[in-house]
Amino acid sequence: MIRIEDLRLRFFAGTPDERTALDRVSLEIATGEFAIIVGTNGAGKSTLLNAIAGTARPEAGRIVIDKVDVTPLPVHKRARLIGRVFQDPMAGTVPALTIEENLALASCRGVTRGLRFAIKSAARDAFRATLAQFRLGLEDRLQAVVGTLSGGQRQVIALVMATIRKPEVLLLDEHTAALDPKTAETVMSATSKVVAEHHLTAVMVTHNIRHALVYGSRLLMMDTGRVKLDLSHEQKAAMTPAELISRFGEETDFIALQRG
Repeated sequence: MIRIEDLRLRFFAGTPDERTALDRVSLEIATGEFAIIVGTNGAGKSTLLNAIAGTARPEAGRIVIDKVDVTPLPVHKRARLIGRVFQDPMAGTVPALTIEENLALASCRGVTRGLRFAIKSAARDAFRATLAQFRLGLEDRLQAVVGTLSGGQRQVIALVMATIRKPEVLLLDEHTAALDPKTAETVMSATSKVVAEHHLTAVMVTHNIRHALVYGSRLLMMDTGRVKLDLSHEQKAAMTPAELISRFGEETDFIALQRG
């Protein structure tokens, strides 16, 4: 569960360039809910994810995850609660290490043990079983260096790494935006599978309107630091892309929302 209370965050506060990124946002995302956030550039989508993750510190308001007030906590102290996958396929993994070593590192997140103890026969079997469900052949390539994988394969590895310790919250920041359409569908299918399997509370930012309508259980639209539209699973399932865009407003916003 994520509860956001009256969150406010400004960039360049007190200067002529001051910009409000989050304008007293209040929001609750239930346990197991998969919320999709859309909006134009500068709407506050990624800033909201950064505030939840701890990489952006709000000047007012509160963030509660699984009954824990994480507002004052630094990023590393939120690690056991939050997993995150970024837009850049090069982020979220260690390119010089093998698939097996990356997964072992992720398994040790928040645990005081060395990499040497994580990679055992049972761990390898678990890694293979986890990767096999994505049908990319990665279960047979545990010794492959992650830097040699394709962007889509790396995003799947990053997704597994982010969720291997079953965090309370999974944050997905345009994690398919850098991929070609076919690969993006593969990664989205993998994402949907992982979220459902682990019953994760997930928040995904995307510019892909089709993904926003097809995936997830709730749709939020942000504009100028506020949540402008909040649709349930049933409401968004009945909506077409054109209808969603018409709810947003101007034709320029339509063009921006179709990016990627």
